[in-house]
Amino acid sequence: MYQSDPFNPFNPVKRRETFDLLNVVGALLATLVVWPWRAVTNRWPVIAYVPDDPEGNLQMHRTAPMRRAQAKAVARDWAEHIRRYGEPPAQ
Repeated sequence: MYQSDPFNPFNPVKRRETFDLLNVVGALLATLVVWPWRAVTNRWPVIAYVPDDPEGNLQMHRTAPMRRAQAKAVARDWAEHIRRYGEPPAQ
């Protein structure tokens, strides 16, 4: 019987792990570009993810990009609203 090499990244058993690793590396590389760009342009979105069912699906609430100080204020307001009511304010 054929035994696959457990160290081969293209092994069907390891394929999912390889995919997850590439996603993480891609996200980190994108962060190296996006975060400095946002800092230079001073445009920051506010995003809240809210679980909307027992299966763990998430509902995303997002604002348009705004100045950093304004985004921080909105994030504080949303955090307080979420603490009180369990969800971000309606938009």
